[in-house]
Amino acid sequence: MADRKKEQSAAVKLYLILYNAAQFLGWFYIFVQFVLHFFVEGKPREALWARVGSAVYFFQVISFLEFFHALFRLVPSNALITLAQVFGRSMVVVAAIDATPTGKLSPGVPLCVFCW
Repeated sequence: MADRKKEQSAAVKLYLILYNAAQFLGWFYIFVQFVLHFFVEGKPREALWARVGSAVYFFQVISFLEFFHALFRLVPSNALITLAQVFGRSMVVVAAIDATPTGKLSPGVPLCVFCW
């Protein structure tokens, strides 16, 4: 039996391109701020979250749209796996880093920001 792929509409393709471009630009901005913070300005890790926290928070929470992309079959991904990945990263940002007084000062913050 031949595999039939449902062709996406031009509007869906455009939306996904714009979504991915926005995510790329957002995370690229965060990466540039990371490089400037440590390698150009030589600032301490404790001050990193004050610089990039709001952008990380925004782009990480917005990534929940990826679950809906998978759920509505805009992309060929498993919705539950996507939800687990996005939820896990979001909980690190929202609950472990942003909601705790010591989270923003943690040595794990630069590692998380760099890896994402």
